[in-house]
Amino acid sequence: MTPREFEIYFRRLYLPLGMYALRYVEDADVAEDLEQDAFMKAWMYIENGGEIVNFEAFMYRAVRNACLSWLRGRREMLGEDFMLLRQGCENFTISATCRKKSFDQRSSSLGLRINGSTSFFT
Repeated sequence: MTPREFEIYFRRLYLPLGMYALRYVEDADVAEDLEQDAFMKAWMYIENGGEIVNFEAFMYRAVRNACLSWLRGRREMLGEDFMLLRQGCENFTISATCRKKSFDQRSSSLGLRINGSTSFFT
């Protein structure tokens, strides 16, 4: 693939791949970063002698894998906080009671006071 052909694919796929990534990560900046990384990796692969038969399918798969990898890393990062939320709950689903208990614990540690449905700093 020549640089000109790559540029044509880039211009044609940039917006659709960005929207595709956005559906996964729900953050426009992250979606754009993941998409650009996928294009860079594809270019490096081609530069190193790799051959891509169906470039569009290759890019959709690369962007999807990048998004899933990012989400996996985010889940691991948030896993510790999630485990803290579940602490004290009887089962593995977070019930409304457990969520309220967790919220009350966090709000009291932050110095928030709850008055009915209104919260304010003390």
